[in-house]
Amino acid sequence: MTIFALSYALGGPVLVAWLDSFPRKRLIILALVGFSLANLLAAFAQSWWFLALARVLAALTAALFMAPASAAAVALSPPEKRGHALSITATGNALALAMGAPLGTIAGTVWGWQGAFMLVASLGGAAAVGIGLMLPSVPPAPIVPIQTRFALLRQSSVRRGLAVSFGLFVCALTAYTYLTPLAHQAAGMDSRWVAALMAVFGAVATVAGVAAGSMINRYGSRRILFISIGIMVGLFSLMGGLATLHHSGRAETAVMILLAALWGGAWWSGGIAQQHRMTDMAPGQHAAILALHYSMQFFGISVGGALGGLILAFMGIPDVAFGAAVTGMITLIGL
Repeated sequence: MTIFALSYALGGPVLVAWLDSFPRKRLIILALVGFSLANLLAAFAQSWWFLALARVLAALTAALFMAPASAAAVALSPPEKRGHALSITATGNALALAMGAPLGTIAGTVWGWQGAFMLVASLGGAAAVGIGLMLPSVPPAPIVPIQTRFALLRQSSVRRGLAVSFGLFVCALTAYTYLTPLAHQAAGMDSRWVAALMAVFGAVATVAGVAAGSMINRYGSRRILFISIGIMVGLFSLMGGLATLHHSGRAETAVMILLAALWGGAWWSGGIAQQHRMTDMAPGQHAAILALHYSMQFFGISVGGALGGLILAFMGIPDVAFGAAVTGMITLIGL
């Protein structure tokens, strides 16, 4: 997982910048085909190093899909509908979050760990066929030299925006990676309850993804992002308090379910709002700016998991939630 996240974060922006002049629809299809082949390689891996190589290839092809796909959604929509377009692509991510873990668990149980990779490969192949048949021709992106694309990083507004992208995901993943011990400590929940929490999280995230576009168009992306992070700070603080009290009962279970629902809605709405803010910073370079945004997301995933692990090892379970809240507060200050 760490190899995938770091490969995506480091290699994604370079590949997208290098190949962004390639016809957008064809690039998306080839990226999905490459992603499927990489997962097939993982399924037949006979050593750890071969599996690691397959994960690197999967990460790079995933990066070649994500930013161009979101940029295609923006390019196919009028400016006033950009928030709605991004919310549609993010809704796909939320559905994947809600359904991916259960499907992977079932595939792993029935066919072994290789079956999970084969399932992902088949889904990627089906997506490539579907996009080939249904996605209309995407307007070509303006040809911008690769040096100009990375010159975006010289803009202070872009750097601050990317720092917010990073902070948002560190905040969420510090707690999400360790949801199982948090839920057990806060409400006595076992693994079955944690699976239910994840389902609630994903379901509300999906609904929030659908609604986020209209909210962004009405209230503005910065306001939605500020509210979303503020909600996450509050709910992580409450979650840490519950874990400190260490009671288990119906009331604590109900509160944890409510917190998971708010968490899913806030995180997903905030993520979509942040994507919208980043595209506003580079009107003619949507794929390039989104590639940088997704890169910071994956850095945030890596750092969030590591930070939560350090807090868990040296402090305690409640402090994982409090640490996530502090990270959210720092991100709010940067916003």
